[in-house]
Amino acid sequence: MGSCFSSGKKEDQGENQQAKKEPINPIPMTEVKKHRSSQSLWIVIKGKVYDVTKWQQSHPGGSAALKMVGGRDCTAGFSSKHGPEAWPMLANYCIGQVQGATVEEFKEPEAKPVTGKDGKLVALQPNKPIMCALLSRTEVSPDTRKFTFKLPQPDMALGVPVGHHILLTTKDAKGAAVCRSYTPITLDDTKGSFELVIKVYFKGVSEAWPEGGIMSQKLDSLKVGDEIEVGGPRGHWEYLSEGKFSHNGMDGETKSLGFIAGGSGITPCYQVIKAILENPSDKTKCWLVFSNKTEADILLRPELDEWAAKHPDRFKVHYTVSEAPAGWKYSTGRVSKEMLTEHMPTPGPDTYIGLCGPQGFVHSHCVPLLIDIGHDSMNTWAF
Repeated sequence: MGSCFSSGKKEDQGENQQAKKEPINPIPMTEVKKHRSSQSLWIVIKGKVYDVTKWQQSHPGGSAALKMVGGRDCTAGFSSKHGPEAWPMLANYCIGQVQGATVEEFKEPEAKPVTGKDGKLVALQPNKPIMCALLSRTEVSPDTRKFTFKLPQPDMALGVPVGHHILLTTKDAKGAAVCRSYTPITLDDTKGSFELVIKVYFKGVSEAWPEGGIMSQKLDSLKVGDEIEVGGPRGHWEYLSEGKFSHNGMDGETKSLGFIAGGSGITPCYQVIKAILENPSDKTKCWLVFSNKTEADILLRPELDEWAAKHPDRFKVHYTVSEAPAGWKYSTGRVSKEMLTEHMPTPGPDTYIGLCGPQGFVHSHCVPLLIDIGHDSMNTWAF
């Protein structure tokens, strides 16, 4: 079954891109270093120069992730976070090659056995998808399911760094590969299986997407024992431990982490918060603003509320919904500047904010609000 490159689009959307022939005109590295702004952003990968200015808003990691490597060689970071299917897409942005550089053509690396930090096997290896069978399916709400999938061996961890995601691949009615990104809610101390919480986009519910979500409906139709292809891990931001993290291969450290989630975008935020709160020696403080249409749409709320009650000095959560029930004690309406001022950590050099949700919600709405209240755009990222 084919794989696909995660473009950060909503599940229902698709995009066909044809790679253009890459130009070979030489460009001095001194010229590349001049292009580090939002108005003109160039990067170097394997000796080739790419103008990614127009890619900023659609990049899965947001514009900040690209700006961090603007005017630089980011071969190691790109190669470690993306599979071979990303390269044809990247070719569309190629404008030449670094003068005097040896240009390498991408070759898919041979997969090797991988062990985790504890010395035990991990199931996922770069560019080598695995098949995982469904162990159980639980109805969390009318349109939300929790799926537990079995790994190939009982002593295996999935092998997904905290903050990263996996790719599930299936086929549509015409036999074409359909690939979607999901973040497990289990950490890698879980052996033999992993869990996903997924919102199902049913056919005939949304006027904008009358056919519903191909992948979520496929998952909802699985029976115990049915298999699905799992690939990855993928991601550009990884939480390490005790405030330390890695963003596009660059190390960072924080004392205060804020998260803003929209709908099913809660899962990567949940994963990071869980890793922090389950480690007694980790003193990092976390804030979460979680936006949904209705109270019933709030995924993982029992766990979030339990954490807030159990760790009041380490985790604070605030909800906002479009349609509030009687007696609702949280916010109503869109995420606002006032809401973020009150329920996010104070802006500062060691404060970082992670966001996940629809592209418009993250990049067009929330990031500008964060900048307005004093947060540095370089200290924000989108999962």
